[in-house]
Amino acid sequence: MTRRWFILGCTALLSAEIVSSLLSWAGTPSDWLGEPLHFWTFELRRLQSWVMFFVAGVVLWLSWRAVHRRVHEIALWLVASFLAIAIEVLTTLRYWRQLSWRESAYLGIPYFRGYLWEHLIGWFVALLLVLAILYYWERGRVRTAPRPESACS
Repeated sequence: MTRRWFILGCTALLSAEIVSSLLSWAGTPSDWLGEPLHFWTFELRRLQSWVMFFVAGVVLWLSWRAVHRRVHEIALWLVASFLAIAIEVLTTLRYWRQLSWRESAYLGIPYFRGYLWEHLIGWFVALLLVLAILYYWERGRVRTAPRPESACS
């Protein structure tokens, strides 16, 4: 895995995190009396947890890769996939524990299990979408790259 794909993968995970939160966002409840709720107020709190687990996941992945230098690429993808899912689950768990019962009820997520599955499904769909976009963008870039002129003329 090249450095370029590592950076693109990290960008894809961040994008999927934000998009899945956006898909889970229900907005301000109609019976809300105070200042309207804002997506970014809650998402920035969630991203603080995500960054903490993401950095730990990257450190674990790089350490595992340094120890196991001659590993098949499928194993690298499996470890990276496991760490990505673990980052998402741990972020969701920590964020849920930070919310008060009132906040979670106002956000329409009174039960952890429902929130976890809703967020994971949104994350998975968003990640597939982002990876498909990156794949087709990269594929188009390779096709339009200038071809070296042949030396035999």
